[in-house]
Amino acid sequence: MTVKSLAESLQELFTELGHAKKIKQVEILQKWPEIVGAQISAITIAEQIRDDVLYVRVKSMTWKSELVLRKQELLSRIAESVGKNILSDIRFTI
Repeated sequence: MTVKSLAESLQELFTELGHAKKIKQVEILQKWPEIVGAQISAITIAEQIRDDVLYVRVKSMTWKSELVLRKQELLSRIAESVGKNILSDIRFTI
């Protein structure tokens, strides 16, 4: 029998209960400034995740257009930070 840490045991429990993905999604919202960097975090707010889609409010239409072009890069950064298959898309709103 192997001894597991409390963190490992809780992670297994959350996975079994189907909550692990939701926990990772909350982590995305909390870590948004760290994931995207100072420049993007200064002009955005990660508002919510619904049906595996991250909704991000952007300060201007110009920035929205830029971020739409960089969506795959942002999804890659998110995957590197919290894991793959946590989000299906990012939607930007003004």
